[in-house]
Amino acid sequence: MSTATLKHLLEDWLPRQRWFAGKGHTPRLQRIGTVRMGDVVDPAGQTVALSTVYVADRATVPATVYQVPLSVHPLPSGDAGDSSDGPGSSDGSGTDAGKGAAQPVGGRIGEISLATMGLSSDPLARGTVHDAAHDPAYAAAVMAMADRESTYGQGVATMRGNQLRPRRPHKAPYIVTGSRVLPGEQSNTSIIVTTLGGRPNAPQRETAIVKLFRVVQVGANPDVELQLELARQGSTVIPTPLGAVEGSWPDPETGEERRGHLAFASEYLGDVDDAWRVALRSAARGKKFLKRARRLGESVAQVHAELATALGTVQVDHTHRQELTDRLRTRLQAALAQAPELEPLRAEATARIDALEALSWPALQRVHGDLHLGQVLDVPDRGWVVLDFEGEPLRPVAERRAPDLPLRDVAGMLRSFDYVAGSLAHDESEGADHEATLAAWVQGVRAAFLEGYRSVAGDRGTEPRLLLEALEVDKAFYEVVYERHNRPDWVDIPVSALERLLGTSVGSAEAGTEPGEPTTAAPSGTAATEPGAEEHGTTEGARPQGGATRLELAPAPQDGHPGTQPTSPRRSPRTRPGSAGRRPTASWRGARTTRTPCWACTRWPTAS
Repeated sequence: MSTATLKHLLEDWLPRQRWFAGKGHTPRLQRIGTVRMGDVVDPAGQTVALSTVYVADRATVPATVYQVPLSVHPLPSGDAGDSSDGPGSSDGSGTDAGKGAAQPVGGRIGEISLATMGLSSDPLARGTVHDAAHDPAYAAAVMAMADRESTYGQGVATMRGNQLRPRRPHKAPYIVTGSRVLPGEQSNTSIIVTTLGGRPNAPQRETAIVKLFRVVQVGANPDVELQLELARQGSTVIPTPLGAVEGSWPDPETGEERRGHLAFASEYLGDVDDAWRVALRSAARGKKFLKRARRLGESVAQVHAELATALGTVQVDHTHRQELTDRLRTRLQAALAQAPELEPLRAEATARIDALEALSWPALQRVHGDLHLGQVLDVPDRGWVVLDFEGEPLRPVAERRAPDLPLRDVAGMLRSFDYVAGSLAHDESEGADHEATLAAWVQGVRAAFLEGYRSVAGDRGTEPRLLLEALEVDKAFYEVVYERHNRPDWVDIPVSALERLLGTSVGSAEAGTEPGEPTTAAPSGTAATEPGAEEHGTTEGARPQGGATRLELAPAPQDGHPGTQPTSPRRSPRTRPGSAGRRPTASWRGARTTRTPCWACTRWPTAS
């Protein structure tokens, strides 16, 4: 019987994952490092081997490095070769039903000889390999690694946990009892962790979320770095950071050690709506949303103030100004090349960019970089909570960590408000009066948001106005290109915004596609979304609690996906009401005081 090697399994499985960045080319994969994370024992008494492999795709220049966590479950003798599944599904949604052993739900990659992985001396012993993100054993191992600040591996291939929120010594530890993966994410994998409280008969709750960075990059990930800095400032508008995992791997070309973040754990806020859904519901019901918008502006300004205090600011010089205006011109030209029907807007848009060079600009600082309504949660008794400080995941970390304009975040939120009204007007046919009502809603909400922002940032917090409008214009051009390639019947939303912002009409030319150009229109009845729901968030299931550009504007779409647009929020069907806003206060050590499954333990716990 032929035996697949791990390399063969990964070559078949990796390119079919949503987070694989090499769409459109044939990958050339090389395993450049392996970190053994130890073994756990499942309920059937079988040893589950955990490891993380670093895989380089040499088909790209430079090579793209992925982390692939693996769990290997031995097959009972007699089961080897019985499986007819072949490699797992591309979305990891399949299940396994091995005889006599508890298999993880989903994430099956394939069947392999244990001897080829150094897990057995028996050449006939076989096991199933899984994407460990779907295995509760891996979730527990990551949480325990961060809590205990453990280190695995040796040489240049290692993993090390960092405890970001010290556990109170008098608190009994939580026990990890399960996990689930949020579906539909494009660039990362988010794992919701279920734990058992540290008291007798304590209920099981989903208390933590682990974001797994699939493409590993050198340097501190902004999602970890910025939220940690905000937590040190005592910020109340972010989820509480719990822990992180750093890794090292060899450079695919030189073999030198490279370091970066692999995973980030924070509190899970549960079954709550995001600001996009709240705003959409308010606009649809004719509610003003003004007080909520003002508080949202205050929260964004608070984040900016805390980041400036923690990480400082940079005064804009001629080089900074020239860099941004050059990027504005380049991106305008690219948008007009892909949407020539917008040519009547070129002169005014160019004049607006030229005018920026004579303005006095605000200082640069670290910002969110990808802010929109889908990145903010509405948490009862806590208010707005801002998520996803990672920025655009496929950009180099160095670019995402560069100081930027706070007005970029403001512009992103203003465009998000516009999309609320635009999506409702697109889905409803209630005449000009209804459109006028929605336009008035947007105008009032924008003004309230800016007022709230200025109440914290100062009266000049949204100045110069021309710079803010230029950032809005750039994002709207970006949206036109996205909609033109993906939802051509929605392109009127950003086109109308451009006409309003620039005071110029596109004339009789219709924004649409060239004859013969393939498009995918949004199906009728589709829930209202903003462009790019596929990139950072989910299209089904829970809104991931986890999702930058630097001194440049929205990146040109690649394969129809914009890089910095809002997500389509959905509510989680599996979280419990009442869990929102509760902060876990203990660790994930494997206390053996219950028969509840404890994947962080070295063995299945028994009653003491």
